[in-house]
Amino acid sequence: MSTPLLRTEQLGLTINDRQLLSQVSLSVHPGELVGVIGPNGAGKSSLLKTLVGLHQQSAGKIWLHEQPLSQYRAQDRAQHISYLAQAQEMSFAFRVRETIMLGAHSRVRTKHFARGQLDQELNRIVDLLDIASLLDRRLDQLSGGERQLVHFARMLMQDSPLMLLDEPTASLDIGHEAQLMNLLHQQCRQGRSALVAIHNLNSAAAFCDRLLLIQNGQLVAEGDPEQVITQATMKRMYGPSVLVSRNPMTGTTTVLPLVESQTPVPLHVHLIGGAGSTVALCRQLLQMGVRVTAGIGHDQDSDTQLWEALGVEHIKVPTFAPIETADIDAAKGLVQQADITVMTDFPIGTMNAGNLTLAEQARHLWLVTSGNDDSMRFYDDSSLQRFHALQQRANVKQITATELMPIMRQQVASVTR
Repeated sequence: MSTPLLRTEQLGLTINDRQLLSQVSLSVHPGELVGVIGPNGAGKSSLLKTLVGLHQQSAGKIWLHEQPLSQYRAQDRAQHISYLAQAQEMSFAFRVRETIMLGAHSRVRTKHFARGQLDQELNRIVDLLDIASLLDRRLDQLSGGERQLVHFARMLMQDSPLMLLDEPTASLDIGHEAQLMNLLHQQCRQGRSALVAIHNLNSAAAFCDRLLLIQNGQLVAEGDPEQVITQATMKRMYGPSVLVSRNPMTGTTTVLPLVESQTPVPLHVHLIGGAGSTVALCRQLLQMGVRVTAGIGHDQDSDTQLWEALGVEHIKVPTFAPIETADIDAAKGLVQQADITVMTDFPIGTMNAGNLTLAEQARHLWLVTSGNDDSMRFYDDSSLQRFHALQQRANVKQITATELMPIMRQQVASVTR
């Protein structure tokens, strides 16, 4: 690992007898994009302001290029650190061109630049951000998102090795947020470093190399995004109404808000499924207040991960392991207690054929079918024959996926009258 560009040791900050930071030790290395996450009031902004010198630390040490930060004069510090504040005050109605050129002040003090060089650099930056049309407008004529892009351009113009950004995407739409984060990511791939406080956990997971989790002014977790953004940690930080999963399209960690469950209803539904087939159904049932149990699922299957994340009682087996008799016996009680057992439309082969045996134990079984040739779901004739036998049972209702939720809502309504 390279020598840290910035590091702190046991950093503390107290203002007006209120402790805002306590024993924060961190490092940022060249080329890194490090995200700072945490709930409102955790201390993220206080940390960045202390690192840039706007707050004087009460305890601990800060090193920049392995030299104490206190040894740098403000003018010299600006050559090494640039800062984008969460809220930008407009004391003067500067034009956009003038605002961006302010970023070059610390460079001009130490090096000779021809005016043409600075103009070329400004044009390059505004083209990157697609804000050339704003150059002659005043800041007070811009939207909040446009102003944020302008101040980001000013930061790029400063060309410091280390960039500190406090909620840079807070006022941006999703397109401009992606644009800014991609540019920040590119800057770091080219050798600069960034420490960014960010509320959007999905952007943090997608773009950041490492994450620092701050709570009550303390660093409580750090590491790769998937190590920090876990279901257990997010529940501790933000409560139970968030779901952590892996995006199957991008492979990155995703955090979603959940609609909280309504008043519990006297209905118990057991779900048998896999390959993501119960995910939407499980969430909707829980939101309606239905008691949900599930299984048998395989570890690392998206359904099993959801059941675990939502605290659904379930039975699971190891990945690639067959469902054994003991597993069926463990799940049998849940199925026999359930008012309805729903077996969703999912592939069935040797490893999970035990779920057919489990379905045979149901008092009332709803079979979700594709409405077409269900034989494509089965990898052996034996399982297909058992499925056909289930279809003939008197206690079995066959429905398509599109019919499932409307019929389930009717069922919930009937038990709550």
